[in-house]
Amino acid sequence: MAVGFAPTNTGATSSSGGTGELNGQFFDGMWSWSAYILPYMEASNLYSQINFNRRPYVADRADAWFYNVGPDVTAFALVNQVVSQSMPSSFACPSTPQPVTGQYKDYALNAGQGQNAAGDPVPYNGGSVFSSCCPERALTANGIAHKHSYIKLAQIIDGTSNTFMVLEQASIIPRFNRPVNPFMWTNHQSQGLAMSNQGTQLYPPNMDPVLQVSRSGSRIYPTQPAPAGFGLTGRASRSYHTGGINTANADCSVRFISQTIAMAPWRYQFTRDGGEVSQIDN
Repeated sequence: MAVGFAPTNTGATSSSGGTGELNGQFFDGMWSWSAYILPYMEASNLYSQINFNRRPYVADRADAWFYNVGPDVTAFALVNQVVSQSMPSSFACPSTPQPVTGQYKDYALNAGQGQNAAGDPVPYNGGSVFSSCCPERALTANGIAHKHSYIKLAQIIDGTSNTFMVLEQASIIPRFNRPVNPFMWTNHQSQGLAMSNQGTQLYPPNMDPVLQVSRSGSRIYPTQPAPAGFGLTGRASRSYHTGGINTANADCSVRFISQTIAMAPWRYQFTRDGGEVSQIDN
């Protein structure tokens, strides 16, 4: 997971929602954290070609909520088409099927533990809180990445060895017929951002893909009628490894996390300043 070391090498984590929200609409595409760490991955030349005054390009929006699919062909995005389709191979996991190369990443930054809800068995009781429902809209949050975030290592007071930095978020979701998690593009689906939960809605490792990407009435689900779900291609952590996912903590340690992990320690690893006592053994 070479991609896990670059955010740490910056001394701080760069923007997750980023400066690409030039049209003021979170659902039309924003710059992902992956663009900002390129100089720390020996990709300064690629970084220098980005026009941050325009949107990143995406070949398929694959929006499982608004049913918005296909490329962004506006001039506002096409100026960045070449650079947005030139992803270094280190952003791809060898275990994930890659129908196309250079366009979709398999990793996400830790976006934190979501807002509490009534009946939540593991409520979040301290530290920073989400200012909005979702990391690509929240200007404050309790993980590492959110909109315009710039979290310094000194702000990870729960300990860098107890806080996720990067988690797998495979660009292919079983039984979903479109690639997800674009290299530089994110929208309200939170591609490239991983959470432990939103209230009582849990996002365990390798969660049920049908629940994740479908919702009743979906016009882009591959079979009809679409099963009930919450229509989301981001926020969850998933891989094509048997039994779990790979993660990198803020201290650069790499762990394989079982998909059967208890939810309390799983969620505690997402907060940087919640004060929880948590330890996950290798």
